[in-house]
Amino acid sequence: MLQQSGPILSGGIKGDIEGLYRKFVNCSNFDSWLKSRLEDVDRELRESHLEMLCNTDLSHDIISTRQQVEVVDLVLKLKDKLNNLDEKSNKDKRRKLQNQLNSVMRSVDDELKSLLLSNGALREAFEL
Repeated sequence: MLQQSGPILSGGIKGDIEGLYRKFVNCSNFDSWLKSRLEDVDRELRESHLEMLCNTDLSHDIISTRQQVEVVDLVLKLKDKLNNLDEKSNKDKRRKLQNQLNSVMRSVDDELKSLLLSNGALREAFEL
């Protein structure tokens, strides 16, 4: 399997690369290394997703092209991210997310706006 999907090494390294990887995968350090790498990747993905939510164009022109279910899903995602951010260390990101949430709210029709505001938890998140 390593021959088919293993790492591509440059520099003409010689030796038993497959055996080296096999030993590493079977050693006691592999589980902790893998857990650490998975945590790092998960954190990087969450940070990247947060940046994307903060910086995406959510203007009326964009929101108006989306189905209502997509808009509701976006509002819920923004609200969850906003609720999960630490207030002190992420003031700028909280402000950006709040602005995004408000922008979406200003962009939806009155019927959807009424539906969103009927949810008490969502209503508290909006600054109209």
